Amino acid sequence: MRYLSALLLLLTVISCTKDSNNNVEPLNSSFFWVPDLIADRGDQKVDLVLRDPRPYTSYSSEPATPDHFEVYFGTDSSSLKLFKNVKVGTDRITLSKLNNNVPYYFFVKTFKGTKFYNSDTVSAVPSAPLEITEVFPGEMLQDPSKFSFNNTFVASQINPGIKVRNRTTNSEVKNESNASAPNWAHLVNKLAFYKTIKEGNTVFTDKIMVYDADANTEVLVWDVDHKEYAVSGMAFSADDKALLINTLEKRADKAFMNMWKIDLTTKVKTSIADFGALNFHPTGRISAGIDGKSVLIDGDYNLPPTWRKRGGIYRYNFETKQLQQLINGRGHGGSFAESPDGAHIAFVSNWTGKDEVWLYNTTTKGLKQLTNSSGQPFYYTNADFKWGGTDLLINLYSNNSHSLYKIKL
Repeated sequence: MRYLSALLLLLTVISCTKDSNNNVEPLNSSFFWVPDLIADRGDQKVDLVLRDPRPYTSYSSEPATPDHFEVYFGTDSSSLKLFKNVKVGTDRITLSKLNNNVPYYFFVKTFKGTKFYNSDTVSAVPSAPLEITEVFPGEMLQDPSKFSFNNTFVASQINPGIKVRNRTTNSEVKNESNASAPNWAHLVNKLAFYKTIKEGNTVFTDKIMVYDADANTEVLVWDVDHKEYAVSGMAFSADDKALLINTLEKRADKAFMNMWKIDLTTKVKTSIADFGALNFHPTGRISAGIDGKSVLIDGDYNLPPTWRKRGGIYRYNFETKQLQQLINGRGHGGSFAESPDGAHIAFVSNWTGKDEVWLYNTTTKGLKQLTNSSGQPFYYTNADFKWGGTDLLINLYSNNSHSLYKIKL
């Protein structure tokens, strides 16, 4: 909504808006607020929540109150139909008798006189609720935590460092100060992390380490020259034999967005992507593709001839050097992970107006909304995924603590 608010302020400055035929009309010096939307899915229904943005949005001047709303919905995001007119002050609208497991899209047209603004579009997929269960009931952690592949160890991010605990012996096996970004391997109890250094008020990645929790040993993988490289993302390869690392490299007053593959045995560092040459701008998060020759990455792809940005989650094949968009749109947070059989990708998106867990089918290209956080104590913004067979496991924040939860698909 903050982007929409900025847009409304801009429209006020240039004093224009668009009519129903997309023509520009003059606007007077006032502007009016548009509701924030949240789509709460249910069984064969969606509750559309309309929120007045004024209590939590900064304006240069107080916006006017609109006259009324028109609510639109449908299954084709490019052609939504009018559902009903509602009064300002309406905070919830229920759309029932919808088809389960079908994506629906919603937006609100807000009127003041003959002028209108459109809200952001939100989406939800009606379905019967899925059960989310705690894997280790009662084992709640106060710091953001991630469990190892077989759940023997848990790594917690503490400011400014990392602690690793053996859950079997309930003993602390590692306490690393000035460290961040703990990332477990897929098939072994190995943890990659950054060692950091602070210069002035800026924290840099200084070293990339791998800690073997079973052997209680660690090795230096890359001694990073932080004046040349800024590390922005890291993941183990599918076979855990290498690290995949995103960097912003500074050379001759130019910046290069690269991805590197570092062999954990030989420590040989090989460039596998020049994203700048592809006009692709990574946002930092990466996850190994299950095929062993690709990586999942989110970012913006600037495509000719319009050079319009296409945000989303992509698959980059580092053998063919090709990018393929899998999941369209911005608004993705948390991690994303491909299932062991390659059939699904779990990810977080705020398409509903708040962060929820979604599932992408790599064969049908279909999307399934797994969670609905309204009325639940779960926060999915920084959810971290791993797979336990066909079950999706999520390192999750809930009830002021962190734990591991399971969604049975």
